[in-house]
Amino acid sequence: NTRADLFGGSVSGNWKLDFTGSEPSYECTGDASRIQAEKLAPLLKASIGSGTLGLKYKLKMAGWDAVSLSSSASAQTAFTWTGGALRISPDARSPMRVLRGEGQAALDQDGWTISASKWKTPSGIYQLEGSVSRDSALALQFSQNGGRIWKLSGTLGKPEAGAAAPPPTQARHR
Repeated sequence: NTRADLFGGSVSGNWKLDFTGSEPSYECTGDASRIQAEKLAPLLKASIGSGTLGLKYKLKMAGWDAVSLSSSASAQTAFTWTGGALRISPDARSPMRVLRGEGQAALDQDGWTISASKWKTPSGIYQLEGSVSRDSALALQFSQNGGRIWKLSGTLGKPEAGAAAPPPTQARHR
C-alpha cells in the first residue's frame, strides 16, 4: 500500500511487484484525488488546463529503467474534472471553461485513447473522444447533441482546429 502527496493532491495505490521473470513487472490499482491539472504540465510537457482531477486507475509496466518503464506502461482510468478550464477546446484558440468533466482513458503502446468523455460547460455539454499519441500528437473530436463536430489535430502544446462539420441534415420524406 502506498500514499503520496503529488501535483497538489493525493495518490494512493496497491502495488504488486514481480521480480521472478527476466525483467521486473509492476502493477498498481488506486485512486488520485484533488490533483491540480496545471501542476501536470512538467510531466506532460504541455499545459492541459486548470481545475481539479480525480482518478481511479490501473497501471502496468515492466523494466529496469525509466525508458523501459515508460515505453511499456499501460493504464486504464476513469476520471473526473471539476472547475477550471480545459486547454484543448472545440475552437483550439481559447480554453473551454469546465463546470464538470468525466470519462475514461486508456494508455497503450501508441498513447492515450479517450472515450465516454462528457464535459459540462456554461455553453452546453460536449463529448470528447479520440487519441493523444505518446509524442503528444492529437486526433480528437468534440461533438454536441445537435450533431455539430469539431476535429482537433496538432500537438498537446499547440492544438489546431480542423473544419467544424455542420449538424447532419435529415432527409425529407415525400
